[in-house]
Amino acid sequence: MRLPESVEEFRAIAEPLYRRDPVGNTIELTLLKANRFGDDALLATIWNDGVPVGATLQTPPYPLACNGIPQSADDYVVGALARIRPELSGVRGRRERAVAFADAWQRATGRDGTVSTEERLYRL
Repeated sequence: MRLPESVEEFRAIAEPLYRRDPVGNTIELTLLKANRFGDDALLATIWNDGVPVGATLQTPPYPLACNGIPQSADDYVVGALARIRPELSGVRGRRERAVAFADAWQRATGRDGTVSTEERLYRL
């Protein structure tokens, strides 16, 4: 996992990954377009053999957006996040993705999770 040095660097890497599923990554793409990240925002990219394979972001007090994290990287990302953002208290994403990430977080930190909100994206 890498922490880009700027929003622009993060955008250049993450936006193409998020655009693979623009509907599922609506929040992430909206945040990138708005370009309003505070100093406490977490922007991270996930790499495999020098190739970007995922991205995640969090703008406190909102939960971590996990849709862009490959499930195969959950344990690796959780380990890194537990060191740099141990106060992480929530995750958002498609239900199966969020639950899998929360399960990995629980295994690594011992902190239990519960589903607090379920949302849907409607098409008009």
